Amino acid sequence: MKKTSLSKFSLIALLIVMPSKSHSQWVHVNGPSGETLVLATKGDSIFAGTDGGGVLYSLDDGLDWYNSALDSGYMYSIAYDGNSIFASSGIGTYLSTNNGTSWHSALGQTANAFAFFDNKVFAATESGIYISTNEGKGWYSSDSGITKSTDVSSITVCDTSIVIGSYGGMTPEHSWFVVLRSTDKGISWNLPDTAFTADYINVVTTHGQNIFAGTNHSGIYRSTNEGRTWSLASTGLTSLAVNCFAVSGTAVFAATESGVFLSTNEGGQWWQTNSGLSDTSVASLVVSGKYLLASTQSHGVWRRLLSEMVTSVKELNDIIPNKFSLLQNYPNPFNPKTVISYQLPVNALVTLKVFDELGQLVRILVNENQTSGTHSVPFNAGSLSSGVYFYRLEAGNFVQTKKLVVLK
Repeated sequence: MKKTSLSKFSLIALLIVMPSKSHSQWVHVNGPSGETLVLATKGDSIFAGTDGGGVLYSLDDGLDWYNSALDSGYMYSIAYDGNSIFASSGIGTYLSTNNGTSWHSALGQTANAFAFFDNKVFAATESGIYISTNEGKGWYSSDSGITKSTDVSSITVCDTSIVIGSYGGMTPEHSWFVVLRSTDKGISWNLPDTAFTADYINVVTTHGQNIFAGTNHSGIYRSTNEGRTWSLASTGLTSLAVNCFAVSGTAVFAATESGVFLSTNEGGQWWQTNSGLSDTSVASLVVSGKYLLASTQSHGVWRRLLSEMVTSVKELNDIIPNKFSLLQNYPNPFNPKTVISYQLPVNALVTLKVFDELGQLVRILVNENQTSGTHSVPFNAGSLSSGVYFYRLEAGNFVQTKKLVVLK
């Protein structure tokens, strides 16, 4: 699998503690043990794909787990549509039409993700997009605008658009673009109006009219217009490696290398919700009934009541800083990425700029009106040389400057 882990870190300097109760935390459930890679739900059933143990299932919101009939090693993805369940491993993709009691081969290659649209099944594979019009019995390649060598990591549908992300370049002419969209039901794929150049796209998902893209090193990007344009939406994240999303009502959850984050304002702010979660390297999330389940890299599956987390975030949103403050970036020194955080006691027009030692402007990170609260902004210094730089926050009449060090 091509995902790599970003070094774990936390913005200890924020010193914000979420309200909690003794029962308001993650609880480890019985099996599957070890590395659990993907989770999916179908009705009252939860399916888990593991590293070496095939597919397991639970009928009681994840408390107990049982072996299914599919045992084919490292599992990459699980999805369902109607009576069909698709599960993909390192040796191919399988289909079950009887809730996992039996499986048969459906596609002779690995599918990283699935989507269902216009009575078609779309499979995001290591060699582009494949489409089935007969519930997985037969497949054909959809490669107009996509190179055959493209490893498509993820796929989602928003209204009439299909959006895909990849682990690498999409087209021969624009190998650095990692998102494409189709508006003709998968016949052709095109670049968005404005694209971003994140290294890998691990996951894309739809929430209402928003599409979220989780990257491997650059945090979260959001589109509000079916994938035509994108903007960074990572405020509050302490890890820029995002592996999975889950949605429930107005809540969006993100699985990262430093735990689970929640946004209740369409990605405008993310809050960490890790209380009780001893393994914060989270691979997958899924909503089942009143619970959110999280699969971790080495300690199996955990679950937590959705209401606990959403309520805690609403309470935390009421905590407004009492003064302007620019915090020290973390980590520092760094190579090549860090996070800069600051606090606003009131709504303000905010600019955050980075300068070199000569006072020359090298990057504008923020230039917009922002609401009161704590904000975090990732900074990628990959194009800069080693040395001392300065970052300056201007918010209303408040101005503060701090030093950061790029060390390569």
